[in-house]
Amino acid sequence: MITADAIPSLSRLLSLPIRDTMLAVVAKTMGQCAIHQRYYRRFSSLFPHDVLQPLINLLQSDETEVYIVAIGAINDVASGGAKEVLRHLLDEGVVPQLCHLSSKCSNLLVLEKVASAIGRITADKDIYGGEDDEDIKRHVLRPLVDLLGHGKVEVQIRAARALYKLSHSRPLVDLWGETTVLPHLIPLISSGNDELFVEALLSASCWTYDDVGDYIGEDCPEYKSTHTVSRLIRLLSCNEDRVVASAALAIGKIAFFPYDDFFQKVVDLGGIPLIISLLSSKNMEVIRAAAETLSRVRVEETLNFVGQGVMSALVNALALAFDSHRVLKAVVKTIHHVLADYGYKACEEGQDFEQAFKLKAGVTEDLILAGAIPSFVRLLCLGEDYKIGGEWIVLKCVSHVVKSSRTAQIAFLNAGGAKSLARFVSVMPLDNQRYGIDAISLFACHSHKSRMEFQEAGAESVLSAYLANSPNDNHDQSTREKATEALRLLRSDTPGQTPA
Repeated sequence: MITADAIPSLSRLLSLPIRDTMLAVVAKTMGQCAIHQRYYRRFSSLFPHDVLQPLINLLQSDETEVYIVAIGAINDVASGGAKEVLRHLLDEGVVPQLCHLSSKCSNLLVLEKVASAIGRITADKDIYGGEDDEDIKRHVLRPLVDLLGHGKVEVQIRAARALYKLSHSRPLVDLWGETTVLPHLIPLISSGNDELFVEALLSASCWTYDDVGDYIGEDCPEYKSTHTVSRLIRLLSCNEDRVVASAALAIGKIAFFPYDDFFQKVVDLGGIPLIISLLSSKNMEVIRAAAETLSRVRVEETLNFVGQGVMSALVNALALAFDSHRVLKAVVKTIHHVLADYGYKACEEGQDFEQAFKLKAGVTEDLILAGAIPSFVRLLCLGEDYKIGGEWIVLKCVSHVVKSSRTAQIAFLNAGGAKSLARFVSVMPLDNQRYGIDAISLFACHSHKSRMEFQEAGAESVLSAYLANSPNDNHDQSTREKATEALRLLRSDTPGQTPA
């Protein structure tokens, strides 16, 4: 495994007078290291200016092999999303250099890699001010759009895929999505080639903030037809993982706009069970795509298939996802979607609160029986060092589960949950700590054993720090009261009331 310690040494190698082919190997290794470390909390400190600069210098190499690898490595570094890293890449003029490489080389591979790197580097509106817009349009966006009209389907597919990667830049989407890109992508949705159809559809869905169907209007009447939905669903079962992932993502991005009859077509044609089945795929990108799509599905539709193993599939996917933080984030988001929203949805639809609570308790029990608690504890341990993204979602999931039953609370403690929860809460931003404080306060009222475990885990200092730093006003007063009572119980070990 490549560790963070290797990054400075790799950077120094890039500055040595060695053969360009060896430089390419070093740059590629550095990019792989960035991918492995990109969810690390101190990611930006791993790539200070003196580490990045030798990598940037490789863009000026005369060797095509070297600058292609350098572009890929810069894309990997930018994918970490660290503001300091992105700002340095912009300040050093990396975007104009990438545009220059795209203009001087007709290689489609270079254009794809440049599009992906620029999409990452210019993704943050707060950092990228639009100073390179015209260069990007002239040397990257326009050539890709032109390739959409190429005579070879393979070229069109790669161009559509490259545009999808470029759409990570929301400033570029705002500027040229509906005027420059969509008019050329939309005709490809009618393609007879399945891969081109799904890549064009997915890319088009990312080049506007609105429902693509609203933009298309009468230009593509079959866009939301039963035939189109059926075709997307059929592709969920094909043998190409890339196509399956793109089809699932396209369904998630397009089909689930509020009040959209396209959603009902997906349900009627059996799309939801197929998407759930993708959680058991051996391909991480397919699992991620399925999880992201399910997190957008109306929660009652997902839960119609609880008896068909959706909770078990989610827990199994969670166990597999620890090797990929991108996938992990998507799976956790979907579990939270089910746990947090179902009771509210049931109440909104006229069911009384007691019935809604019973339904939600049943869903939580399914999650526990599927073995979720050890994975949640592992997730808390991981969160101490890694920025999973949406850490408050992790805490809310844990809180939902441990509140559900004594059995869940005991299983959580037996899995080492006290230490993991206390340490996880201590590194969270103050506004997000309340979800963990809620769970700690429950355990403080639970038993002498649970109080002892949380005392040993340092929960007293966590609660004291929260009370000292949170505002003593009406803002989240309920959490302050819970923290105060939990701290009193931990310090005195006075038997508390058993939670209902």
